[in-house]
Amino acid sequence: MRGGPFLRRIVLLPDETRPDAHPFDIPAFRAGIDLALRTGVTFFVGENGSGKSTLLEAVAKCCGFNPETLPPARLQPRFEHGHSVPAPEWLSVDEEER
Repeated sequence: MRGGPFLRRIVLLPDETRPDAHPFDIPAFRAGIDLALRTGVTFFVGENGSGKSTLLEAVAKCCGFNPETLPPARLQPRFEHGHSVPAPEWLSVDEEER
């Protein structure tokens, strides 16, 4: 198995949320998110509009990826108007080097 960062946990930071704004209008986000990732592979399953892609894009941003270029330019930082776009302040990810 290749070494590299692996996600251990994904947490929605309630102090940084705005109930009247997207993505917090999605029921899964409104209820809060605290996911412990204990295996090498994790599947997100749900109906259309349940927030799967929204969560994965936010995780990608937190990890320094540009979700708009996945694939093929996986490791290119996202830039908007010449500046790097910051990760969402409402999400935290814990990474572990293996």
